[in-house]
Amino acid sequence: HGQTVAGIKLHGSGADESGVMLHHVHFHQMARGVFVDDQTTTGHTMFEAEHVHMDHVDLAAEQMTNGQGGAMSMLMFFRSHIEGGENFIRARRGTGSAQQFMIRVVHCEVHTTEDAIDVQGGPNGMSMIHHHVSEIHAGAGFKAMYLWPKSSVFDYHGTEVDFEGDVMVQANLFTQRVYQHNIDYRNGTITFDTDGALPNLQGNRFDNCQIVVPNGDVPPGIRNAIRHLHSMFGHP
Repeated sequence: HGQTVAGIKLHGSGADESGVMLHHVHFHQMARGVFVDDQTTTGHTMFEAEHVHMDHVDLAAEQMTNGQGGAMSMLMFFRSHIEGGENFIRARRGTGSAQQFMIRVVHCEVHTTEDAIDVQGGPNGMSMIHHHVSEIHAGAGFKAMYLWPKSSVFDYHGTEVDFEGDVMVQANLFTQRVYQHNIDYRNGTITFDTDGALPNLQGNRFDNCQIVVPNGDVPPGIRNAIRHLHSMFGHP
């Protein structure tokens, strides 16, 4: 209650393998619930929370990823409840970071007053965002999911999630997977601005939404294949 820096700070450098696992913990009225600072080289950081409740925590979890090496760092929330704060997860990757990094959100209820999940990726290391069977609601006019910039390589997939607010996914040519199955989108602009894997969207529902796929985002190989099919079959 009322911690000034963070309720939990997890950090690692060099070959550290640093981890924290929380069960049945309550964070109340503080600026930041969890701060993970990954400065490892061949090491990793691992944060897992289950049955964690945060109320009026401005930023529930902040991840700074500057790791290098072949290991994977992870930030995971299971069966947790986040309410009354400004943001749920804010992740930032350093320019040269090549460490694989994964966010997992499973069986969670998230209600924020501003952006819910905001992940800055990078071109050198894969940033993985997996969400399943959850409710993720942003504040009015804000983003429930924001993956950026377009120069980043992401692995993004989710199932059975209820999104309230905007969703924007930007990804580069080396992104191999963007799929969303059985998702409820409500009251937002849904943007897929990806140059790599084509968005795989199955069984989704859209209520009061606008879907945007910016012009010019079809990769040259796909564009040439479409032109070839048109020339063979005479489609307009």
